[in-house]
Amino acid sequence: MLRRLARSKLRSLLRFPKFSSSADIAEVAFFDFHNELPINSNSHLSILNEIPSDRIRGKDDSCKESEDSRVSTLVACHCLAKVGKLKEVRRILKQLIDKEGSGSATSLCGLLLNNFRDFDCDWIVWDMLANVYARSEMIYDALYVLSQMDSLNIQASISTYDSLMYNIRTADVVSDLYKGIRASGVSCSEYTHNIFIDGLCKQKRLGEAMSCFQEMRSRKELTLCTVIFNTLISGFSNAGSVDVAKSFVAMMFKYGCVPDRFSYGSLLHGLCVVGRMEEALELCEDMEREGMKLDVVTYNILINGFRLLGLMSWVWKLIHEMILKGLDPDLVTYTILICGHCESGRVDVGMKIKKEMLERGFQLNVITYSVLLNGLSKQGRICDVDKILEEMKAIGLDMDIVAYSTLIHGYCKLGEIDRALQICNMMCSKIVLLNSFGYGAILSSLCKKGMVVEARCILDTLTNSFQSVDVILYNMVLHGYVKLGNVSAALELYEKMLTGGIIPTIITYNTLILGFCKTGKLNEALNFKKTIELNGLVPTVVTYSTLMDAFCGAGDVASMLQLFDEMVGKAIMPNVIIYSIVMKGLCKQRRLQGAIDILKDMHMKGIGVDVITYNTLIQGFCEAQNRKMAFRIHNEMLQQNLTPTPVTYNFLINVLCHNGHTYWAERLLKALLDKGVKLRKFAYNTIIKAYCVKGKPQEAITLFEMMVTKGFEVSIEDYSAVINRLCKRHFTNEAMIFLNKMLLAGISPDLELVATFCSAYHYKNDITQLFALQCASAPCVGHDYTTYATVFTKLYFCGCKLVASGWSMIAIPQAQLFQGKASNLNRVDGNSTETTGTRNIIQASTSLTQDSAIEWANNDKRRLLHVVYRVGDLDRTIKFYTECLGMKLLRKRDIPEEKYSNAFLGYGPEDSNFAVELTYNYGVDKYDIGSGFGHFGIATDDVYKMVDLIKAKGGKVTREPGPVKGGSTVIAFVEDPDGYKFELLERSSTPEPLCQVMLRVGDLDHSINFYEKAFGMKLLRKRDNPEYKYTIAMMGYGPEDQNTVLELTYNYGVKEYDKGNAYAQIAIGTDDVYRTAEAIKLFGGKITREPGPLPGINTKITACLDPDGWKSVFVDNKDFAKELE
Repeated sequence: MLRRLARSKLRSLLRFPKFSSSADIAEVAFFDFHNELPINSNSHLSILNEIPSDRIRGKDDSCKESEDSRVSTLVACHCLAKVGKLKEVRRILKQLIDKEGSGSATSLCGLLLNNFRDFDCDWIVWDMLANVYARSEMIYDALYVLSQMDSLNIQASISTYDSLMYNIRTADVVSDLYKGIRASGVSCSEYTHNIFIDGLCKQKRLGEAMSCFQEMRSRKELTLCTVIFNTLISGFSNAGSVDVAKSFVAMMFKYGCVPDRFSYGSLLHGLCVVGRMEEALELCEDMEREGMKLDVVTYNILINGFRLLGLMSWVWKLIHEMILKGLDPDLVTYTILICGHCESGRVDVGMKIKKEMLERGFQLNVITYSVLLNGLSKQGRICDVDKILEEMKAIGLDMDIVAYSTLIHGYCKLGEIDRALQICNMMCSKIVLLNSFGYGAILSSLCKKGMVVEARCILDTLTNSFQSVDVILYNMVLHGYVKLGNVSAALELYEKMLTGGIIPTIITYNTLILGFCKTGKLNEALNFKKTIELNGLVPTVVTYSTLMDAFCGAGDVASMLQLFDEMVGKAIMPNVIIYSIVMKGLCKQRRLQGAIDILKDMHMKGIGVDVITYNTLIQGFCEAQNRKMAFRIHNEMLQQNLTPTPVTYNFLINVLCHNGHTYWAERLLKALLDKGVKLRKFAYNTIIKAYCVKGKPQEAITLFEMMVTKGFEVSIEDYSAVINRLCKRHFTNEAMIFLNKMLLAGISPDLELVATFCSAYHYKNDITQLFALQCASAPCVGHDYTTYATVFTKLYFCGCKLVASGWSMIAIPQAQLFQGKASNLNRVDGNSTETTGTRNIIQASTSLTQDSAIEWANNDKRRLLHVVYRVGDLDRTIKFYTECLGMKLLRKRDIPEEKYSNAFLGYGPEDSNFAVELTYNYGVDKYDIGSGFGHFGIATDDVYKMVDLIKAKGGKVTREPGPVKGGSTVIAFVEDPDGYKFELLERSSTPEPLCQVMLRVGDLDHSINFYEKAFGMKLLRKRDNPEYKYTIAMMGYGPEDQNTVLELTYNYGVKEYDKGNAYAQIAIGTDDVYRTAEAIKLFGGKITREPGPLPGINTKITACLDPDGWKSVFVDNKDFAKELE
């Protein structure tokens, strides 16, 4: 009777939860009271039997309230349940559970079993207990209570199940619980289905969510309302399936449901995630037309969308719009803003925003700090990271797992393993478990550094402490062992994996196979391939490519082809890597026709042939000395729209040189350079060596200088290779020229090189040059007797006994023996001109201090001479500059043997005015200007008039004339036929109309310091424009209104630019190129062409790169004047 009374009261007091449309399926406000609670059901939910026993623990008696007290509390609950005061029952149980904490279910269930079996309302208290545990997110306790209820045949209410489902909806187990509820016969509430669909959406199981929705609709179990549609819209929008989400919005209208702010907000978020910002803005307009004012949350969604696209200018516009509408940016707004700047590398701006937030009274959360930590870590700013951590500690803000993982990952990328491990220890002390991502970062970083022993130690520690260790972490350490060639240790770890119950993946086996292949144990590698199949896994393309490449490298082409046939037989589709390996094997055996057949087969099967495939074929034919076929394959590459790599041309140049066609090799090299192809040093060295072998030292010297001018770093090995070949063919004078270049480059000759020279002089019986050699090399080799004894020994056993005796005498101090004279050191016999010989040696030993270098640069007679850049049609550009810009053609020359022409244009004579040097390379009609070059500046007294003239001539105006933003100076921008920009500035009469060259730099202060000290320029003015996020500095050798200046521009957060291949360099006059080069070296500049005369015209120059890689050429003033004459 009492039980029926309780049931009737429950029915009368039944209340259901409500969803808020603006929350995520709206934080279900679960029921204050229960549905009807049926008892004596024999249903059994399978999930309840799967509770891990170790997750349910009893409480120590010292940590509990006395048993009598808890029994009294439960008695009160039963009494209240009996009279229907279920809200009070829940409140009391909530207090009890909060006090007892997680893991208390065993003891409370024991009390109920032992003391309340005969109470009429016992089933209500059991159900309420499970419900309160579920709503308190103590999931394992709730499951334990349900398992006890199941053993007592007490059926839980649907509200308890709904509460439990809601809190585990993001886990896979929610499907089992849902199936169990339906199988139990309990009537599902309308929220049961909704929660389940929401869970599927949050797990990205969208197909199942859609099927479930349609199935429930067909069975009419689901009431179509705004909430269920919002669930689906949110799920599909978050996954990027925006079009599907839009279809649900249309379906809402069809079924009479009105989309609310949450509907629009979810769809807006989806559009922003996929970058469809135009549609997002249109949706906002629709919302406003529907009477929904855009709130801070909506603006934050839009701001984040533009942040994801890197469009920070739009972010600022939206924030400005917010403020105008009376909306104050909140913590989320500022965090998005900081994130955007940090992602673009402008961490300093992010730090400034953080400071502004604190000044405005914001309390930063762990997410904001995590964003800053990530940005600072990426830039290697460890000190700032430490400051942020101290700041968090000072305000009592604890880091979460994401912040810890971010910090650990950042430290690992910087190689700061010790700091990463300190963070791990800190987490352990705070009982925060690091996730697999964090440990993976540490193990990966250690293995990359070769510290596999340390990585293994961490892995073992994790395993021994019973922490969750997945196969990914094992695979990382395995790969570390294999990389070091320690296959035995890798196998031992593999065995430990098996013992520990870790199931190897295909990656595990592929790693071990790679280890066996690297150590030449190919039979063991094949056995492991069989192990893959025995364990139910399928070998992948990686498996076969690893094995085939190893057999190919070992020369066992037959086994390689057998593996190829095997994978094809197993329907494993070979990729381009597999085919390239087969080609390589066939080429090694000179089965070149077979390799060609493989290429044809790839074309027939539609497999995209890449550059590596063609390079493999070209290499095969080059090694077979079949240059005609090699070039034919190269031509086919071009027909397939594939761009040959420097390696391709290394093969072709090498085969030409090997066949004695050195002239054609150099012609090919120059043709490639004219086309802007970037070659490697190998190509130059190959031809240089070939010239040496063929007895053409002058050609070798010229090409070597070209290689240095291109900016390649030349090592002692490069010099030695040339000198050895020259000395072997008795070109000792030319070899000495290369030695001189070595000394000027600051490279010391080694004993082998000195011995080579001595052998050559012995052959020519030239003891005088031997002493000159000692004069040149003694500052580098030294005067200690051990060094000379070593040289003596090498010479003696080479048969150069006379020279060895002479060398043994040279241990006398150099100043006493030669008195600084070495006049014959670098004079070339025959028709060649005298080099800078003795002077260069003196220059090499001269050292400027930084102070004297600055003084020299400031007193040197310097001015900007001209700027050099490349154009696609010389006559067309000359016409534009003369007719539209008012320049004059000063001189023009054509060099057909070098296949280029150039022209000098300006507003006055070159001996007193700045000019432009236009270069046209035969056959090249287009260049890449890049993003680093900015513009040239032209001063005119009437910008409007000049723009009208340019328009009349068909010129392109990219910025109409008008005052500059924030100022009064009238400017305009135009483009020449090649796309170079010219800024027209309205300025009164000036002696230098061609007034500016603008280049972009990554560190303005560093560049200013370099140009002041190394180039002797003055900082004429500097202006920061924070509103437009850039700063400029004007550098030059005189007042800005009377001289051409260099305008350096820094855009906030941009450190590097693409320089393209169009802009070349600026030429600057100097009285001494040698001292200029030395001064530039002192201040960190890179000399790309050592000082000396240009072949043919004898104008002395030196070339260098600034910190950003912009090239400048210093020209001797007197030589330049002679050149103009």
